[in-house]
Amino acid sequence: MRRETVKTRLRVAIRSLIVDEYSLFIPWAGDRGVSEVAFCSQLARHLAPTLPKTWDVDVEYNRALENEVKRDPSDQVRRADLVVHRRTGRGPANNLLIIEMKTAEVRPGDERGGTEISLQGLMRKYEYQHGVFLRLVDLYPEWKWFGGGEKDDDDFRPVFGTATLEVVLAEAETYWQVRQTLTGGQ
Repeated sequence: MRRETVKTRLRVAIRSLIVDEYSLFIPWAGDRGVSEVAFCSQLARHLAPTLPKTWDVDVEYNRALENEVKRDPSDQVRRADLVVHRRTGRGPANNLLIIEMKTAEVRPGDERGGTEISLQGLMRKYEYQHGVFLRLVDLYPEWKWFGGGEKDDDDFRPVFGTATLEVVLAEAETYWQVRQTLTGGQ
């Protein structure tokens, strides 16, 4: 599948994530946000219907087949945040997309979770067609793409143009207000 096709489908899923799961983006208590796993599971739920049913969409998937655990090229156990693949196959024909996601600003020296380097290492080792490093920080999604036989992105780019993002956020806030009214603000 070409990169532009994958981008379009992922963009649709991110739009649905923001609109339908707006409450994940709102800080409920203090400064602590919702975990990346919660975001990833909801993104997977919205991404799956955009793809042919021949693809599996998994969060934190850790198997390379049978009993082999996925490891990065330095032999560290490593799970990507989200993968689109065929669980029973190997190689690029069965590994469409690998996503590393960040939902909060990464501070210098904070090595928790994946990096662009680890994402690229997993892409090469397991022969994923496409890789994307996705930042969902403060409702301004940005991504950086790798692979797919195309030039890797040099820097992060907005997922949506400014006008489109304004429409998406307005729709999310409208639905959020309706939900709040229906639940009595609870």
